[in-house]
Amino acid sequence: MHSFVDHYLPAWFQNAVRSSRPLKVDFTDSRFVSVFPEQGRYVSNIVDWAEHSLLQVVGIEFNVLPDRLAEPDGRSLSQLRWTLLLQSLQRQPHSNDFLLSRVCLASWPSLTQLPENALVMAARLCALLARRPTTASVIPRLLGLPESQVFSMIKALSLHGHVQVSGASVTASPSEPDDEARPVASLIGRIWQRLLPQP
Repeated sequence: MHSFVDHYLPAWFQNAVRSSRPLKVDFTDSRFVSVFPEQGRYVSNIVDWAEHSLLQVVGIEFNVLPDRLAEPDGRSLSQLRWTLLLQSLQRQPHSNDFLLSRVCLASWPSLTQLPENALVMAARLCALLARRPTTASVIPRLLGLPESQVFSMIKALSLHGHVQVSGASVTASPSEPDDEARPVASLIGRIWQRLLPQP
């Protein structure tokens, strides 16, 4: 499934996570990201991952790290992957086909892999779709959230196989859900459905 996602991720991140050894990625402005693929963790001095430069940055250096990361240091590499994916998708144009498409929930994502600032939105979105399929353009209004954030989350969930978007080219194959996919009727799904305002 990552082959669908990698298209939207910066090259420096793809190189680091595919490495057989821990790597430190040094940027030209003294920022860095140390990636530990085997442990699924990273360490960085970057605070704002929303900067456009981090998606297209060039002139960086890779250095092999000699040691493993001391547990439980570092942060979740899965959360960083989601953060970069969402930032990239927010900069993608939304076609009329996407806006008019029908969005259905196929499975719940693993909420522990999502970045904290996207967790509540993802849960509310999935809870809404668990109740009924919804037209993409209507979802931000129903959730009371910015369009750019909601649309990027829909596309990210689609790339991971968690939602099906009829008529949108971003949709991954529904027969290939993530290993972390959860059934729609899961306990967390029922809890979040209760938190949604009733129509």
